[in-house]
Amino acid sequence: MYIKAGMLKPGMGRAEYNLVMGVASGMPCDAELLALLPRYMAPESVWQSTLIGRAEIWPVHQKTADMGGMLRTGLEDTFYLPSGARASSNGALIAELALCAQRAGRAVATPQEARTLLQL
Repeated sequence: MYIKAGMLKPGMGRAEYNLVMGVASGMPCDAELLALLPRYMAPESVWQSTLIGRAEIWPVHQKTADMGGMLRTGLEDTFYLPSGARASSNGALIAELALCAQRAGRAVATPQEARTLLQL
């Protein structure tokens, strides 16, 4: 939208998308829906999914990893691990996301690699 309106011009950075799924009155948390959304994004954009829910979020986290999106989570989004057990900390959730990345054949970015990727 910003690119089409001329508010983000070449050289000003790239488009970033946060696909929020699973919030009441919003998009459902669904891997099939997620697969459709990148076609509507600007070329060379960076994107992530923010997934709210319980067990239904983990297949969508995996799909995000498989499709090349950035992974993010926290206790503000879910209290539950893929097993259904309650997460004791954000660290436990992040460890599960690292496994999603590994299953997708992706390495977890170092802090410096993340800064470069995000052009910070």
